[in-house]
Amino acid sequence: MAIGLRIILLHRKSWKPAIVLGMLVMDENRVLADTSDILSQVESMVLRDRNHPSVIIWSLCNEEMAHQGTERGERAARAMRDVIRQYDPTRPNNRSNETMDSEQV
Repeated sequence: MAIGLRIILLHRKSWKPAIVLGMLVMDENRVLADTSDILSQVESMVLRDRNHPSVIIWSLCNEEMAHQGTERGERAARAMRDVIRQYDPTRPNNRSNETMDSEQV
């Protein structure tokens, strides 16, 4: 089946299309923060999904305008990155910023 794309961001419960069609997945956390609750969510995401061969990259957040580019945002990104690397040092991680660019963390 040709669908004209190379990568897709799926809802976390929608793994079947990625596996069946061989899609590449960017697994995304929504909130940029370094609270224990958010870091626990990041940890759970990585532990849950790290064995899926379709996952090629971890995304820390998507367009968190209030925090990106701030000292608080940088601290949160580093904390989240450290959690990801603790459980999966093999895949890159990124975040989308307010300019719609993607940056590696």
